Amino acid sequence: MISRKPLATADCKDVYEHAMLWAMKDVITELRLVDAAHLISYVFTDSHANISDIVASSSELFLKANTLFYRGEATTQLDWSTPPTLRLEMAFRHLDLDARFGLNLIGDVSTITMHSVRYDDGSDSNSCDLERFVNVLTDAHIRRPSKDWRGNSLLM
Repeated sequence: MISRKPLATADCKDVYEHAMLWAMKDVITELRLVDAAHLISYVFTDSHANISDIVASSSELFLKANTLFYRGEATTQLDWSTPPTLRLEMAFRHLDLDARFGLNLIGDVSTITMHSVRYDDGSDSNSCDLERFVNVLTDAHIRRPSKDWRGNSLLM
């Protein structure tokens, strides 16, 4: 399940997060096929190369090569009364876009926290050029995403 927020009341950062979730939906689904215990053990043992390989293999069927990267940082939280939480720090680079975000896997819910959106020409997320952002996300896919971006609705 992917966390859903109504976009009508969202600010620019929320819309970027929503768009990135839309673009990463298939990758996140593939990533969730990995046993959570293995991912968590890689975090505790600082086996960042293993996490990087898992992210790369989870994205290779959906995104063009050298587009999605694990940035070598992860945290996890384990508690008896709640589902495990895993946060992977990620980078998305394609064409002139460099986006940094945290991918949060909390039980069966996935969220994204955007840290930065930068373009080679110096513009960033403050310009709130969502159409440009979505066009780059779409172009990064090997095949057209299964669902078209709908900026005025919830993520489907």
